[in-house]
Amino acid sequence: MLETDTQGRITAAQAALDELKEGGASISPRDAEQLLGDAIGPLLETSGYALERTAAQRDKGMDFLARRPATTDADAVTIAIELKHTRARMSVSAIRQLVGAAMMAGVDRAVLVSNAGFSQSAHEAIRQSLPVRIELLSYDGLVDWTRAIASERKAPDRLSQGIKMFSRFLAIEIARDPSALERLEWYHIEPTIAEIFDGLGFQVTLTPPAKDGGKDVILAFTLNGKAVEYYVEVKHWRSATKVGSGAVSDFIEVIARDKVAGGLFLSTHGYTGNAFEYLTQLDRERIRFEGRDKVLTLCQTYSKAQAGLWSPPASLREILHEKIG
Repeated sequence: MLETDTQGRITAAQAALDELKEGGASISPRDAEQLLGDAIGPLLETSGYALERTAAQRDKGMDFLARRPATTDADAVTIAIELKHTRARMSVSAIRQLVGAAMMAGVDRAVLVSNAGFSQSAHEAIRQSLPVRIELLSYDGLVDWTRAIASERKAPDRLSQGIKMFSRFLAIEIARDPSALERLEWYHIEPTIAEIFDGLGFQVTLTPPAKDGGKDVILAFTLNGKAVEYYVEVKHWRSATKVGSGAVSDFIEVIARDKVAGGLFLSTHGYTGNAFEYLTQLDRERIRFEGRDKVLTLCQTYSKAQAGLWSPPASLREILHEKIG
């Protein structure tokens, strides 16, 4: 159960967000900025940040600075936050302005919040090699963030909590040093993958090692307003053995038998040349077969989410189907 003070912060954030969304264009940019501060301040506090509002006459392209002090396992972090409360979608020019402001302030991470959404060119721009890491966050994204914190499950028992903490450490360490992946055993990877998806907003079930029914992790989330499930199978052999057609076919059969929405197969050492020769077009649409790079990307995304603000995609399915490379 969340502590009482944290519950109060979340309630305050939700109230400010509701007012911000319902007010729409009738809210002035100045009032919208105040409401945004009221909303994200409590959320940032749950991640150890303190929110500082810049003076209106000298904000230099940033409405807020969120600061988190250094801890024993993390460096100090400062995030620049800019709100654009307008009728038009944000374009590349807004990205450039925020990058310039963040660089002038010596900040290497920034968040652009918009009520009107972002153009395709804006989304493409943040995927490029920029001197500042930019994240895009809509009002709906803020609402999702609040709900994710508010729906946090009660604290697990000490053993489960220890496993979770260890899995969190492994995911962040792999993100920092990809070679760490090669030194882990299969029984380390499965709970780590489960922890990653849990941290990215999925409802997660880690199946028992001995009787997993052909899937290691079960993911539940909402897709187009409907609750769906995806299966994840992980193969990580220290022998560097590649996955063949037999394991691929077995996974396809499990997906079909259980009538789930789709699946993600992760093989850290790749696949044999004939692994996919029996895949139908439907199989390729419902199931993703990925390798080491996908595991690394998941670890890096999780690490970013754990560091503070993370802008989730419109659908969690995008995380599963994101193309690598």
